[in-house]
Amino acid sequence: MIYGAKFTKVPFQGGAPAVVAMLGGHIDIAGYYYNEYKSHLDAGKARVLGQAGGERSPYLPNTPTFNEVLGTNHIVWSVWRYAAVPKGTPPDRAKYLEEAILAALHDPDCIKEFDNLGSKVGPKYLDAKQSAQEVDKQYRAYRDFFVKKGRIPK
Repeated sequence: MIYGAKFTKVPFQGGAPAVVAMLGGHIDIAGYYYNEYKSHLDAGKARVLGQAGGERSPYLPNTPTFNEVLGTNHIVWSVWRYAAVPKGTPPDRAKYLEEAILAALHDPDCIKEFDNLGSKVGPKYLDAKQSAQEVDKQYRAYRDFFVKKGRIPK
């Protein structure tokens, strides 16, 4: 229970089925990725109450973060995607794939397509080493959060 509100978590196989359930009146609220409900926002069928990132999204600049609403700073969920190859992939093959992906992510048409879908291509974690470091950092942050909340043991 948070601030007197009671919630029942309803699991779904992804964001799209949850948004459909919300729009159909089967659930009251859904919390998923922007690009999963963007078209419903554009059509005026849904509205965003808050966002879980550390800062406001450029796609929803007038929507406050949960931290702003709740007066805290520890709620930070973000969408972060990366490419992976099986362990043991020859280094030259992995490097080739990394360079191809980097080229695509710097292509103006690719960037525009991501933007149209409601996703930003950011330069912050674009190489394999930085990505691995960020995955580890995110893992530790989530683990610390769940330990602090008593969801998993130390």
